[in-house]
Amino acid sequence: LPQEELTVHVFLRYRRMGLFMGDWFVKEFRVGVGKPETPTPTGEFVVRSRMLNPNWTNPKTGKVVYYGDPTNELGDAWMAIENDEWPMSAGFGLHGTKDPKTVGTRCSNGCVRLQNPQAVELRDWVRRESAGGKATRVFIR
Repeated sequence: LPQEELTVHVFLRYRRMGLFMGDWFVKEFRVGVGKPETPTPTGEFVVRSRMLNPNWTNPKTGKVVYYGDPTNELGDAWMAIENDEWPMSAGFGLHGTKDPKTVGTRCSNGCVRLQNPQAVELRDWVRRESAGGKATRVFIR
């Protein structure tokens, strides 16, 4: 198994995400990012949780939208990210989408959005902190 640290780098201006293992570039993804009125926060984050088939809580109404519902914004995978300024309760993450044509645009409430197959693949790559292992770091700039 690779021993190098895996990091995720999101480049908001280009709407691209790079996956790196140590200093080695592994893969690139197109992403959707926050709308001007709900921008994606910048900085260094860590992955705190990751799941397949997530439910989504609408931030405007507080209503839980279950996986499979066509109005669920998270698609097939969710990875919650946080830092000291933006705790997990702020609700930012990397996720899939119900609307694939939005990837590559400024479309979200601040999250980073991927095509569903890429979100599921990324979910398999990233790690949360456990048993002394480090969580994957996510750099957003």
